[in-house]
Amino acid sequence: TARVSAEVGVKRFVHFSSSAVYKPSSKPVGEDAKLEPWNGIGKASLAAEEAVAGVKGLSSVILRPATVYGPGDEKGLMPRAVVACSYLYEGSKMDFLWDGSLKLSTVHIIDVVRAAWMAAAKAPATPDGPPVIYNLADGGDTDQARLASVLSNVLGVETGFIGSITSRIAASTIGISSATAEANARHLGPWLKIK
Repeated sequence: TARVSAEVGVKRFVHFSSSAVYKPSSKPVGEDAKLEPWNGIGKASLAAEEAVAGVKGLSSVILRPATVYGPGDEKGLMPRAVVACSYLYEGSKMDFLWDGSLKLSTVHIIDVVRAAWMAAAKAPATPDGPPVIYNLADGGDTDQARLASVLSNVLGVETGFIGSITSRIAASTIGISSATAEANARHLGPWLKIK
C-alpha cells in the first residue's frame, strides 16, 4: 500500500502503528524514546514502520496510539470488561497481574480519528525525509487500579492484584504464553455461557 501510494503521488501516507514499539516505562515517553518492542504487536508494528520508512518518495506520518478505547474497541479495554463479566458470572474475584500502579496509557477512538485527519491534512510533507511520528495518548494517567475501580463500580465484580513479585515469578517459571493460554481457557467457558 505504501509503495502504491508513493507511485500515485499521495500527499501524505498515514500509517497506524502502536505504542508497544517503545521500551516499557513507568513514565510517559516522547516520540524519540528508545525503541524496544516488548510483545509481538510491538515487533510487527516496528517492522511495518521500517517498511513504510523505506519507501522512496513517500511523505509518511506514523501514528503510535496507546491503548485505544471507545466504540468498536476489540483489543483495548473492552477485552478486560468481557473477562470481568466472566468473573461476575462465576461469582469469583478478578485478580490482575502485577499491581495497581502498572500504567496503562489510553486514548479514545474519537481522538485517534481526529489525529489521523489532522495528520493527513496538516502534517509536514517530507517525501525525501524520514516519517513524521506522533504518539497518541490522553492525559488520563490511567493505571490498573483505576481500571479495576471502574470495572468494579460499573459491573460489580470484585477485583484485586496478584502483585509484582508473584507476577515476575509466574512469568519466569511458566512463561507469559502459558499463563495467557491458561487464562484464555478459564475465561472462554463462562463467556460462551453468558453469550
